[in-house]
Amino acid sequence: MDANNFYNEKDQVKSEDYLFVDALDFGTTYSGYVFSSRSEYRESPPKIHANQAWNAGGCSLASMKTPTSLLLDSEGEFVSFGYEAKNKHGSLVMDGASDNYLFFSRFKMKLHNRDLLKEDTQTPDISGKPWPAKDMFTKSI
Repeated sequence: MDANNFYNEKDQVKSEDYLFVDALDFGTTYSGYVFSSRSEYRESPPKIHANQAWNAGGCSLASMKTPTSLLLDSEGEFVSFGYEAKNKHGSLVMDGASDNYLFFSRFKMKLHNRDLLKEDTQTPDISGKPWPAKDMFTKSI
């Protein structure tokens, strides 16, 4: 599909109204993203940008993807995602403070059971605490 001719009938918006195009790879184990500006696309369609700043647990190991892991506080407020969420959760466990947080990891597979996936679907964090799946996925994105 030619991105310059994309037309969204529902919103009545043409592609020239958008400054950027992005793609999310929301994976079972790892997630990532890429993006391109409209002007760069017109000049060089294959030119895209990807995040290369995720540090995989140490400053010497960089990754273009990050774990599909989400950390929320006890009120459900976003704390962190990816490597940062895994590292912070590990520290909380070591300090005995993880009960005040919700940690979700490798949760994408919940989407595959469409019969059970409803507006009010609950999904457990790794300790079994239920949380609205819609909120968890929204905060991950």
